[in-house]
Amino acid sequence: MSVKMRVVFRALKDLCENGLDALVVDMLPFIC
Repeated sequence: MSVKMRVVFRALKDLCENGLDALVVDMLPFIC
């Protein structure tokens, strides 16, 4: 996994912890 993807994954994890898991799920198809 590249450094950029690791940063993105950590950002998504932070969003999920903030209760925005629905937003994360919506964004995943565009990022992957």
